[in-house]
Amino acid sequence: MIIKRITCVNLIGLGNVQWTFSEGPVILFMERSIQKKLNQLIVELFYDLKMMPLRSEVTGQEGSVEVWIVRDNMHYYIRKEFFKQEIGQEPSSILEIKDQDGRILSLPDSMVLGEYLFSTKLDAFRQSGIIEWPESNDRDYFLERVRNLSQGGDEDFSLGSVRASLAGAQKKVKDQKESMEHVKAEYDTLRSEWEAAHLLLDEERLFQIEIKNLREKDRIITEKIERSVKIQERLTLHERNPDYRELCHLKGVLSRLEERLCGIVVNLKSLTSDSQVDLTLIDSLREECMEWAFLQKQVDKQVSEVESQSRIIGELQEFLQLSVYYGMSKGEDERLILTEEERVKAQDELKQINTTKDDYNQLQNRYLIERAQLQDLEIMAGVTEAEEIKVAHRENYLKQWQRSKIGAGVDRIFKKRLGQRSIFESLSTRLIHYYKNYQTVNYEEFITKLEKYKEQRVLVEKMYLEIELLQEKLSVEDKLQKIVSSCQEILIKAFSAINVPDLPAWLQGWHDYQRKNYELTQQQEELHQKQVQLSITEQTLAACVEHLRDKLKSWGKTTTEREEVLAIVLKVAQQLRAREEVEKESSEFLQKFQDLLGGRDFAKLVKVLEPMEELEDETCFSDEERQEKLSAWHEEQAETNRRLKTAEQSLKSIEKLPSIAILEKKIESVKQQWTAYQNLYDALNDVQTLLEASCQEWQAKYGLILNQEMQWIHNRISISESKVTSRNDLLDAKRDYFSYRMALGQLALRDNTEELPMFFSVGELHEEEVDSFWNSILEFLRKLSISRQVIFCIATPTFPEKLLGKGWQLGITE
Repeated sequence: MIIKRITCVNLIGLGNVQWTFSEGPVILFMERSIQKKLNQLIVELFYDLKMMPLRSEVTGQEGSVEVWIVRDNMHYYIRKEFFKQEIGQEPSSILEIKDQDGRILSLPDSMVLGEYLFSTKLDAFRQSGIIEWPESNDRDYFLERVRNLSQGGDEDFSLGSVRASLAGAQKKVKDQKESMEHVKAEYDTLRSEWEAAHLLLDEERLFQIEIKNLREKDRIITEKIERSVKIQERLTLHERNPDYRELCHLKGVLSRLEERLCGIVVNLKSLTSDSQVDLTLIDSLREECMEWAFLQKQVDKQVSEVESQSRIIGELQEFLQLSVYYGMSKGEDERLILTEEERVKAQDELKQINTTKDDYNQLQNRYLIERAQLQDLEIMAGVTEAEEIKVAHRENYLKQWQRSKIGAGVDRIFKKRLGQRSIFESLSTRLIHYYKNYQTVNYEEFITKLEKYKEQRVLVEKMYLEIELLQEKLSVEDKLQKIVSSCQEILIKAFSAINVPDLPAWLQGWHDYQRKNYELTQQQEELHQKQVQLSITEQTLAACVEHLRDKLKSWGKTTTEREEVLAIVLKVAQQLRAREEVEKESSEFLQKFQDLLGGRDFAKLVKVLEPMEELEDETCFSDEERQEKLSAWHEEQAETNRRLKTAEQSLKSIEKLPSIAILEKKIESVKQQWTAYQNLYDALNDVQTLLEASCQEWQAKYGLILNQEMQWIHNRISISESKVTSRNDLLDAKRDYFSYRMALGQLALRDNTEELPMFFSVGELHEEEVDSFWNSILEFLRKLSISRQVIFCIATPTFPEKLLGKGWQLGITE
C-alpha cells in the first residue's frame, strides 16, 4: 500500500499544498506545525474523526483534500470536500472514492475508509501508522515514556502517576472517615427521629380513623335505638287498633266508588245536555227506565258470562284437539296399565330366573363334584343286596369258627397232622380276596365304602332331579324375555308418542286430558243453561223497551226522532241505575267505615302506622326479643362512647415531633454526603482493583512479546561506542524509547494482512544526534521501508539533502 500524492486546497492551517511521494523510503522537510496538521488530516480522512475540524478557509467556498493510493494493481482516488458554514452552524463535508476506472466505490455502513483500505482499526493506525517523535530532549522524559510503554503499551499513560493519584485520593477519603462517621451518626439519629415521627403519625392516623369509625358507629346505634323506639310506639298503636287494615280496605273501596260516581255524573251531564231530552221526561219514565236499566245490566252480565264461558270452552276444545291424547280410545290407559303389569311380572320372573341360574350353576358344579366322587366309588355298584347278606353271613361264620373249640381243634389237625391250611385260613383268605376285588382290606372297610356309595348315589340322583326341575324353570326364560320385549316396545311407542319418560307421567297426562274433557262437558252444559237464561232476559228487556216506545208516541215526533230519543233515554236510565247502585253501595260502606272508626282520627293512624310492611316484619319478634335488642344497643352505645373518649384522650396526649418533611430534607442532605463518600471510597477501590487487574492482564498478554520485539529492534539500532560520553544516558533512553515505540507499532500490525504506510514526524535535530543516534534510526527505517512505505518528515531543512545518497528519496512539496 503506497500513498502517491496528497493535495490540500483552501484548508485551515494547510492552505494550498501538494506532497508527492515516490516508492521506497521518503524524507521530507516539513515544519512541526504542518506535521501535526498533516497527521490530523490523515486520521480524519481515513477514520472520519473531527479533530481539527478541517474546513474551508473562506466562508461559502469549497475546501478539499485529495489522496492518490496504489495497492497492488489497484489505484484509488480519494477526495473529501469541506465547506465553511456561518457561525453557529456545523461544518459539512463530502467524501468521494474512485478506482482507476473512475467508478465510485461505496463503503459499507459500519466501515470507515481506513478499515477498508488498510484493514486496520483506529488504535492500531495511531500506534503504527503515525509516529511523532517527542520534542523534549530530556532524559527523564524519555525514561518516563519508556516506563509507560513497557508497563501498559501507552506512552502517554503513566501507571505510577495513576497509582500515586489513586493513593492520594484514597488517603484524602480515609482522612474524611472520622468526619463521615459523625455524618453517619447524624444520619442514624435523624433516621430514628424520622421513624419515630412516622410511628407517631401512623398512631395519630389510627386514632383518627378509630375516632371516625366510633362516631359513625355511635350515630348508627343512635339511629337504630330511635328507630326501635319509634317502631315500638307504632306497634303499640297497631295493637290498640287491630281493625286498621279493615279500615284501610274500606277507605280504598270508598275512594274507588267515589271515582265511579264522579264518572257517572259526568256521563249524565253529557247525555242530558241534548235539547231533545230533559230531566222532566226522565222523571216521568223513572220506573220504566229503572226496570230497563236493571234488565239491561242483567243482559250485559249474562252476555259477558256467555262470552267468557264460550271463550273457556274454545280454549278447552283447542287444548283437547292439540293434545297428544286426542283420538285415543277410552280404554287406552287400562291397556297400558295391563301391559306394564305384564312387563313387571315378566321382569320379576326373569329376576327369579337369574337367581335360579345362579342356583343352577352352583348346583351343576356341585353335581359334577359329587358325580366324580360317585364314579370313584363305582366299583361298589356290582355288590347286590344278596352278596352283601352273603358276605355278612360268611364274616359271621368265620368269627364263630374262630371262637369255636371244635373249629380250633380241626384247624390244628389240618395244620399239624395233614400239613394243610386250616379252615379258618381258607375262609379268611377267600374273604380277603373278595375284599381286594373292591379295593378294601376287611369287612368294616367294605361295609363303610358300600354305605358311602349308596349315600353318594342317592345324593347324585337327588341333585339330578333338582337340576331337571331348575332346567324346566329356566326353559321359560326366552318366553319371558319376548314378553318383556314386546311390552317394552308397546310402552316405549306410547311414551314416545307424547314425549314422556314413564307410565306415571303418561297416566298423569291422560288424567289431565280426561279431566279437561269432563270439564268441557260441564262447561257446555252450563253454557246452554246461561244461553237459555239470556234469551229469557232479552225477551223481557225487549218487552220493556217496547213499553217505553209506546209511551214516547204521545210526543208527536216522527218514528226516527222517537228512536233517537229512546236511545238517549235508555242511556240516561242506565247511568241513573248505575248512580243509584253506587250511591247505595257507597252509603253502606261509609256507614260501615264510620261505625268501625268511631271517634278515632284515620289520617293520624295512617301517618303513624304506614308503611305496614315494616310493622309486619317486626311482628315476627316478641316484645322480650325487641327489648333485649334495645338493651344490647344501649350497652354497645355506652361501650362505644367509652372507647371514643379514650381514643380522643390518647390522640391529645400524642407528642408533637418536628415535621416529617423537614426531617426528610435533613436526612436527604446527610445521606447524600454519606453516599457520596461511600461511593467515592468504593469507586477508588474498584478503580485500583481494575487498574491492577488490567495491568496484570496486559503484561501477561503482551509484556513478554513487547520486550522481545523491543530487544530485537534495540539490537538493530545499537552502536558500538558513543562520541559524546556525557550524553550516553540520554541516547540510551532515546534508543530504548524508539525500540519500545516501534515494537508497539509492530505488535499492532501483527494480525494485519495489508501494508500500512508510516508517517514518522521529527522536529529539529542536532548535528551530534545525526552522527551518533539518528543514523542507526534512519538505517532501521530504510530497511523497514522494504516491507511498508515510510515517510520521514523532519523540521530541519538541511537534513533531507544529507540522506539523498543513502537510499532515501526526497519528497516533493508544491
